[in-house]
Amino acid sequence: MSIRVGVIGARYAAQVHIPALQSEGFTVQAVCTHTPQSAWETAQRFGIPHALTDHRALAAREDVDAVLVASPPALHAEMALAVLKADKHLLCEKPFTVTLQEARALRDAARARPHLTAMVGHEFRFAPGRAYVGELVRQGYLGKLHAGLVRLVNGGRFAWVGRSYNGDADSADEGGGLLWSQGSHYLDALMAWFGPIASVSAHTAVHLGKRTGPDGALVQATADDAFACTVTFASGGWASVVMSQAAALGDGGRIELYGSAGTLITPQDANTPNPPAKGRVLGARVGEQALAEMPVPERFAPFTDERDMRMLPTRLLLREFARGVATGTSPAPNLEDAYALQRVLVAARESAATGRTVALAPED
Repeated sequence: MSIRVGVIGARYAAQVHIPALQSEGFTVQAVCTHTPQSAWETAQRFGIPHALTDHRALAAREDVDAVLVASPPALHAEMALAVLKADKHLLCEKPFTVTLQEARALRDAARARPHLTAMVGHEFRFAPGRAYVGELVRQGYLGKLHAGLVRLVNGGRFAWVGRSYNGDADSADEGGGLLWSQGSHYLDALMAWFGPIASVSAHTAVHLGKRTGPDGALVQATADDAFACTVTFASGGWASVVMSQAAALGDGGRIELYGSAGTLITPQDANTPNPPAKGRVLGARVGEQALAEMPVPERFAPFTDERDMRMLPTRLLLREFARGVATGTSPAPNLEDAYALQRVLVAARESAATGRTVALAPED
């Protein structure tokens, strides 16, 4: 039987989530936004039977089995908690929450309901290049991690100066900023490959922060558009993550991993923050003379979907979500993973504010 889903949000959800859900055989039963017009238009566009403006009413519907929360980050905690309390399966977009207290409350709510599938939307774990790197790491291709170098620079964003202020993207307190939007994806991948992070040292910057307020005057955004973050892993090794959206003519990004037994690199040539749908992996073992292309096995890209480069990893994430519902489990990335990552993101903000390295003690 098809899983009946309610969707909260209609921006990114309409671009990727709803088409992906419908392509994967889910029944999108209802959509909820804060404005009736937006909800109705989205429902009409995708043939969704019900349009609502109250997320609690959506979560309470008897014809909804699961809820996808794709609202602005500052609303995630309240809405996701309402979903779990309504005894519905949950898929919540990232950044998971905007405070560590909210993240802990959601993690604990999921722990108290082990029969529910509760996952977070780090779909880029399933981007083919990254998924293959993860498999190779688990197989021991790298050996012991020595260093990871992660870089993402792209420009063309100077038009941000003077654009209308949008708290969702422009306020650090509301979950905006490059560290939490894109940095979270890369840190999530590193943690999936190498385990818990033991310490964080970070610097953030707002280079292009002038926005136009409601009265026409310029206001200053607080959300970072560049950051540098160095993390150490409890298992050993470290990684440096450097990103900027204020880099004119920036040429994209790459992940480089150097270990005791080998090297793995996955380039991201396109000038976009998202990994390509057809990823590349380069590798070499210690003693070999040069990096070589390592073709990504077809099982990591079992189909093509040209509608959006985010569609393939999102659909693969949804397959894991469906498997979780069928088996009564919460596959990774789940709320345990999301809470662990939230600790790192909050520690990075603390480090940037204080200039100190922040240690992360193990936590149950």
